[in-house]
Amino acid sequence: MLRAHTHNRDKDNIFIQKANTIFLDLRLLHSTPHQVEIYAENMYICENLFLNMMKKLSVLILLCAGVSLSAQNIISTRPANSTDGKILTMEETILSRKLNPAGVYHKWENTNTQEFPKEILKGQSLYVAKAEGDTVAVAVSENKQITYGQTVSRNEFEISGGIFWSPDKSKLAFYRKDESKVTTFPLLDITTRTGSLVEIKYPMAGMDSENVQLGIYDVANGSVVYVKVDEFGYDQYLTNISWAPDASKVFIQVLDRSQKHVKLNMYDANDGSFIKTLLTEDNDRFVEPQDPIWFIKGSQNLFIYRTDNRDGYRNLYLCDLNGTVRRLTSVDADVKYVANDGKYVWYTSAEVSPIENHLFRVSIKVPKNAAVKGAEVVRFGKPERLTTEPGWHTISMSPDLTQYTDIWSSLSVPRMGNLCSSDGKVIKNILTAEDPTLEYAYTEISLGTVKSADGKYDNYFRMIKPHNFDPTKKYPTIVYVYGGPHSQMVQNTFMGNLRRWEMYMAQRGYLVYVQDNRGTQNRGLAFEQAIHKQCGQAEMADQMEGVKMLMELFKRLVGKFEGDPIGYGQMRLSVWQKIWLPENEAERVKIELDQYYAGVKSIRAVQTDIGNTYKGDYEQMLKEKEEKLALEAKYRALSNSNTEKNPSEPGITNEAENKPQKKRRM
Repeated sequence: MLRAHTHNRDKDNIFIQKANTIFLDLRLLHSTPHQVEIYAENMYICENLFLNMMKKLSVLILLCAGVSLSAQNIISTRPANSTDGKILTMEETILSRKLNPAGVYHKWENTNTQEFPKEILKGQSLYVAKAEGDTVAVAVSENKQITYGQTVSRNEFEISGGIFWSPDKSKLAFYRKDESKVTTFPLLDITTRTGSLVEIKYPMAGMDSENVQLGIYDVANGSVVYVKVDEFGYDQYLTNISWAPDASKVFIQVLDRSQKHVKLNMYDANDGSFIKTLLTEDNDRFVEPQDPIWFIKGSQNLFIYRTDNRDGYRNLYLCDLNGTVRRLTSVDADVKYVANDGKYVWYTSAEVSPIENHLFRVSIKVPKNAAVKGAEVVRFGKPERLTTEPGWHTISMSPDLTQYTDIWSSLSVPRMGNLCSSDGKVIKNILTAEDPTLEYAYTEISLGTVKSADGKYDNYFRMIKPHNFDPTKKYPTIVYVYGGPHSQMVQNTFMGNLRRWEMYMAQRGYLVYVQDNRGTQNRGLAFEQAIHKQCGQAEMADQMEGVKMLMELFKRLVGKFEGDPIGYGQMRLSVWQKIWLPENEAERVKIELDQYYAGVKSIRAVQTDIGNTYKGDYEQMLKEKEEKLALEAKYRALSNSNTEKNPSEPGITNEAENKPQKKRRM
């Protein structure tokens, strides 16, 4: 369910205040991870349009004319379907699955046939089934404030559960969460028909957090020990739980409440005692551990660690239990670990483009003495790019790492699926999806870039043109904002990651503009940390660069069509002065007449550009003349009954009668 709210912002931010734009800002409700709230933010309408909006009970948004971006802004474009196609209904927009490209489900054969032991969660308690009908209690909740085996820390730091089996399933690590000190907050559940009030525990900033411990259950003897973690006292996060291959040790990334310090600690899995700290990460803004460690196959000493705190991007590092750290992927882009077989490491990377995802592999040669000397003696090969088609590739490796599936799409490619060998060679195509939208009047979609407000980055945008787009007309524009952190909105996937409601609005005459700004993910540490302790600043500044780009296009076209590239066009888009407002019906008709003349000039200008002098369109000229005379008559009649003017204000020329009109101040 969508909820719309209007919010007022800082009145000193004149540029935002005057930009006649509705911003839709998507924010995740951290209290309910699977719900989102969409609200209208920064609804600042230029004054000359606001009165008409109120009178007509309609919404006027950023008026954008002739959106034809220069070549350096546009990366790729998906052409519009036939304008005679179907128009989306609300039901189709929200519920229809037939408009999604066909998918494919490829199930790898499970080489592990071990069914037991397995965990069982009952309410807030944890049990283990050792065999059919043989269930034992691991930890039974003492009260409603304590839970076992469930997610903690509001699902941050990539925490998605609370149970961690050792590789051989001989031991089970689990979270114990105590929320007795956490404040209770009321929350409106909007998923029920009438709405209902529920209470949640939420560790608000500056208030007490939950107390988290890690327990270890030994399946063989039924004992439970708790890991002795005391790095940062009560306020700490226990993240990214990992096991040694032989289940003798457990690894925890321990993070302080301020998120400025993290330690990768090693503990004895038998008694929970601390062994040593392998490495540390410190940052005066924040560190954000998101991954466990991955051991190199066949090694008890070498592992892969991912962080963005050492070189500015999320890269992979080869480490050992002695504390050695070597950079494995040397690219100025975010990468993500996929798998390793002891000879190769597979990973995906944004190095081709921040809006694309591609598979790479790099060879590693582990000599025998690496068990003692560690990562220092391991040799790396040159990375190989395995996916070649532009777009976003999702990879699933087979359990034996000899094959993988590559499911991908791009702006104009609905969905493709290939079965590939581990070296990137295509074995067979398993999916070629048809475009399910062809019978619908989907409009043109473009991906492009605009400079960030600080001039350092190219921010990516998605722009959806309105139905039956006419470059001589002005269109209301919706600027849809998430803004981060995380949650990249623009990707080179089918239709550019389009949300169907965007097309619903485009089909009804709106131009829709979506842009990633500083603060979003997949662009490196500096890009993401730009919003640190100033949320809403860099994001809005970058969004306004996109709005300014659209406004500049409008201003240039107004100047071209009206013969005044500086005066009239600039006056209409000024962000520094009050704009003349109609205060009676006669003045409103004057605006209509001005807009009519501008429209005629726009049509003639465009047709002149393509070699048509407009001579011979006598029927059209006659129609325009009749409309002009009708409006003039209406204007004169109304002017005679209401002629109050303010002589203290500068005049504005009425193109129809060449008489000065006075500008009124609000």
